[in-house]
Amino acid sequence: MPKTYYLYKSSSNMHGPFSLIASNLNKAILRSSGVYLLAHKTSKGMAILYVGRSENLRQRLNHYIGKYNYFFFKTTETVNGAFFAECREFHRYGKANYLNNRIHPAVPAGTSLPSCSERGCKGEAY
Repeated sequence: MPKTYYLYKSSSNMHGPFSLIASNLNKAILRSSGVYLLAHKTSKGMAILYVGRSENLRQRLNHYIGKYNYFFFKTTETVNGAFFAECREFHRYGKANYLNNRIHPAVPAGTSLPSCSERGCKGEAY
């Protein structure tokens, strides 16, 4: 049975959607940390397929050109902030059961953060 995806929710409060092409990455995104959603357009709206974060959004999203059609993004002040935002969005869009993500977001290297920012989650595998 094919996977079902959640549609973009305005509560994510992200910039986008943008077509995932190099010229949009150069115009829309600074070289900053943040969280992103990769999406596909459907007749009902933008289906969110993947949730991720990066210390350099432009560089990271370049890796997905040709694999996904659209993206949303939000910059964060810190790498830790990107992790917390990624956890929030990962849970909002159904975790690995409803995303192409295979595992829960990992804690940033070299930090002592909890395994997830969402109440009751211990960063468990799905």
